[in-house]
Amino acid sequence: MSMSAAPTPQRYAPSNQIDCIVLAMVAFVCFVGMRLSAPEPADNTPLPDGSVPETARTLDAGIVPDIAPALPAIDPPADIPTPSVKPDTPPEPAALWAITPRRLAELTPSEHIASAAGFISLMGTNYDPTNWHRSTHAASTDFLATDWAEDKASYNADGLSLKLERSPDRPEHFLGGEIQTKQSYGYGRYEVLMRPAKAAGTVSSFFTYTGPYYGNPHDEVDIEFLGADTTKIYLNYFRNGRVGEDQTIDLPFDAGENLHLYAFEWHRDGITWFVDGVPIHQTRPEDPLIPQTPGAIFVNLWSGKPRLYSWHGQPDFSETQADYACISFRPLGSTSRSCSSIFPPEPPAITGRPGLLMRALGELVGKVTLSGEARTQIN
Repeated sequence: MSMSAAPTPQRYAPSNQIDCIVLAMVAFVCFVGMRLSAPEPADNTPLPDGSVPETARTLDAGIVPDIAPALPAIDPPADIPTPSVKPDTPPEPAALWAITPRRLAELTPSEHIASAAGFISLMGTNYDPTNWHRSTHAASTDFLATDWAEDKASYNADGLSLKLERSPDRPEHFLGGEIQTKQSYGYGRYEVLMRPAKAAGTVSSFFTYTGPYYGNPHDEVDIEFLGADTTKIYLNYFRNGRVGEDQTIDLPFDAGENLHLYAFEWHRDGITWFVDGVPIHQTRPEDPLIPQTPGAIFVNLWSGKPRLYSWHGQPDFSETQADYACISFRPLGSTSRSCSSIFPPEPPAITGRPGLLMRALGELVGKVTLSGEARTQIN
């Protein structure tokens, strides 16, 4: 019987150059597909000159450069005073005129200051404890007569209520409510829907603040109401502890009777304040005291020591409260939602200058978008 040789195993090898080309093309297509599908990481690394790389995002109004990178969350301070000592002699109030603010300069990304992202907080059942902190510490200044207590900042379906009442343990002292953000915010539009307390000796506020506790200069922008006369609004600002040109303005209504929308736009070149969507005051050109440091957003209700009675009046109440329904921040150049998107304001009735009201209303109507949202932001 004859034996045949075992067959030699066959290994695959390209038979010609065509096979090699096909394999190369398949590998190349797979490589390109993987690269295209992979998300490109954002590069927020500061450049050598300290500026931020110029990325862009599409907004309703077009392509707007991204703002500077967000600041990390800040720990609520164990003790921080009410930001500013108020004047013994308040300025004479000015009439509420609808002004035409000057146009402020467009800012490049490197000219922005760091800021957390925009937000809107409905201050009721949607209260967000991840962004807001209730203050709980005793006063330690020579002008503040109010200790902050957590139970004096309460929430219900209608919003946030800040209460102020006499302290049972400290004569001529008070327990009040205050909340503050856990993030810091920079240039942009700040809005609040609020009703201040209507009682002599009280101050109801909405403001930004930073200072030595955070390792920063004292920078601040204020909206305040004195409970002795809630037909006026008090505006103020600070840079590095120096007070700016404060302004008291007569309102065409009593702010203590109903909720109204108050706002300010903070920009490198100035600050503009608004009442119910109408611009009422703007800082002068090239003001050297415009704040430049991001700060936390605060709302509080407080009373001062006797040295402040000439400013906010002598306390004549046992308990009072201020109400806040909405607070929002919209970064400079953004068209994201704000309190005015949800609660469109009715412009106040303005008298005293013929044709001024119609001109102000015409300007507002001209800025209404297709969605019906009024745009009053300068930029």
